[in-house]
Amino acid sequence: MLRKPGSLYEGRRSSTFLKIKTVYDAEAVVVDNDPGKGRNTDVTGALKCEMEGETFNLGIGLSDKQRKNPPKVGSIIVYRFQELTKDGVRFPSYIGETVDKTEPKDAETPEHRKAGAAKKGEDDDA
Repeated sequence: MLRKPGSLYEGRRSSTFLKIKTVYDAEAVVVDNDPGKGRNTDVTGALKCEMEGETFNLGIGLSDKQRKNPPKVGSIIVYRFQELTKDGVRFPSYIGETVDKTEPKDAETPEHRKAGAAKKGEDDDA
């Protein structure tokens, strides 16, 4: 959290506090397209992607135009995420398709930013 210098706590939403979230970029291979539901019936609802042997769905960030004409299976896409967990990618969001790559770049997240990473001193046997 960032606070405007000299500001006071207001106890409600305020423009004097700003929450900063760390995000990371990575690449994955599209392995399938899942059909959409509701408003996205008849178009792609999510891309089924694979990164480092793990499969995950990615639907956030796709425009209506991209849902009608999604990246082809085998394409390498770029996506943004908040962290890696033992269950997979947290909050993946589509950024775009690469045009000059044949292999995806693995996600790089500092160890201390991975979900479930112990904080300093928590694993110490004191």
